[in-house]
Amino acid sequence: MKESNQIDPHAAGLHPVITIRRGSYKELTLYELEEGEFELLVHGTSDSIYFNFAVFLLSAAISFLTSLFTTIVSDKVFTVFLVITSVGFIAGSMLLVVSLRKRQSISALVQRIRDRLPPEIPEVVTSDSEQT
Repeated sequence: MKESNQIDPHAAGLHPVITIRRGSYKELTLYELEEGEFELLVHGTSDSIYFNFAVFLLSAAISFLTSLFTTIVSDKVFTVFLVITSVGFIAGSMLLVVSLRKRQSISALVQRIRDRLPPEIPEVVTSDSEQT
């Protein structure tokens, strides 16, 4: 039998050798972000929450209004449906106006971050004959 002088990496508690291959970039552009900008990109704006609630309330108000016009209900049910319809239209409209006035687009933020990078100046390539 042939004996080996190599140490078994598993028996000695050593980690096996890992080969790492790396391909490099020709050019790498980095954009720096403030913490507030990063949080806005991660979580989105609060405008979307206002808009979602506005859509929900307006949809519910339209549904209850349709029910009021298409069915015959008692006075108590009519009053409840009328209150839900009124509150839905008022609150939904207010939230819709708030969301449209405070609208901060993510794409506008990304464009503002990209605009921080100075414009790239193309290099002029000259041949050897023009340099002499």
